[in-house]
Amino acid sequence: MRSSPKRQLKAQLPVNLDTLIKAKRAAGFLIERRLADARAHALGGSTADAIDRLDELDGALRSRLADARASFHREAWIEHSEGHLADVDPKAEAAARGTAIGGRDQARDLGDTIEEAKADLRSVMITGGEADRLRHWESRTARRSSSRCQAP
Repeated sequence: MRSSPKRQLKAQLPVNLDTLIKAKRAAGFLIERRLADARAHALGGSTADAIDRLDELDGALRSRLADARASFHREAWIEHSEGHLADVDPKAEAAARGTAIGGRDQARDLGDTIEEAKADLRSVMITGGEADRLRHWESRTARRSSSRCQAP
């Protein structure tokens, strides 16, 4: 029995790259759920609750980003040090959680995107908060947020 091309490619990926792919997928799901919650609250007339959902999204994405980067660092260290987990430097792992990569601060980028989403949501709500405009806000914000979850 031949394995699928997708399975063959997955078998060739380094473990740490697979970790990042899974983290991105989980972030996408989280973005979808929280934006849908925010839209539902906004449709119900509660801008404050909608903004709270966006704040939750911001915190969760920043936490997941830091965890994914630490996991990537740990797995890369183990892969290149012949499996000696005890040799992972806690300071280096802590730095991996939040240091800018190539001059880009991904956590700040995500935070900026969420702040833009809040401002856009407030504008939609000031102008009446119609369902069609909220759906458009949700899809536009999802695209922006997902694109910020890309590697530098």
